Amino acid sequence: MIFTLLLAAAQLAGSAPARDSLRMTGARNPAYAADGRLALSVRGRLWVRSGAGNDTRWTQVTSGPAWDREPAWTMDGSALVYTSNASGNSQLYRVAVAAQDAAAMPIRITTSSEPESQASVSPDGTILFARGRTGQTTIWMRTAAGVERRFTSGDNGAERWPAWSPDGKRVAYSATREDRTRLRVRWVDGDSDRVIVQDRDAEHAAWSPKGDRIAFASRNGRAGVWITTPDAGYVNLVSVQRAEPAWSPDGRTFALAELPGPDVGYNGDPDRVGDRDTQDDF
Repeated sequence: MIFTLLLAAAQLAGSAPARDSLRMTGARNPAYAADGRLALSVRGRLWVRSGAGNDTRWTQVTSGPAWDREPAWTMDGSALVYTSNASGNSQLYRVAVAAQDAAAMPIRITTSSEPESQASVSPDGTILFARGRTGQTTIWMRTAAGVERRFTSGDNGAERWPAWSPDGKRVAYSATREDRTRLRVRWVDGDSDRVIVQDRDAEHAAWSPKGDRIAFASRNGRAGVWITTPDAGYVNLVSVQRAEPAWSPDGRTFALAELPGPDVGYNGDPDRVGDRDTQDDF
């Protein structure tokens, strides 16, 4: 399996998305900073793309034998929080990234005996992440002061891919119950929680910069990338290719990182599995 990074225009009114010529094989987990820098995981290393056109620059942020993935920018764009197995188990790390893309030494920020992954950072520095093994993951919160607590309250199934809204008041996440994965939105104050998409096995939720739309990937039925609203006003197809979406800062385009299909394939990972996220959990 070859994973490809594509740029696609965000669908606003049902028209087919346009794509530019940028393609990068081996790319996973796209994440935009507010200033337009794009972080990616490429075959177990984190990279940052900055500039545009002839001024485009690629900077390698992490190196070494560990498998680094799932970068999430802090609100000010000064650092990335990401998942790494550098300690032997999937944990969260933080690495400072200067505006000119020079990176500092990574710092481990979680120490649980359970696997941790899929971080999202709020405007005030609070980190949401998935903790636990496949089929039993739950969403946890870690404040800027280092205090951790369970964010959700479900007991059965799995919760994955938490995503903070831009204002830090809501969280979109995927919850699997009774063999169906639903997209949910939870309010931080008051703990109100509702299903907004229940029939597309939604995952990899991403809020638009204004917080008025949510993009997500669907792996079953009509697989692809879709857009909905926080109140489930509509669900529109953006791309027929199943991919991980990341909104550009102006909300006009997506970076789409192709996701693996149902068949296991080689993606540059020495463990030779199509979905490294699942392999790491085992």
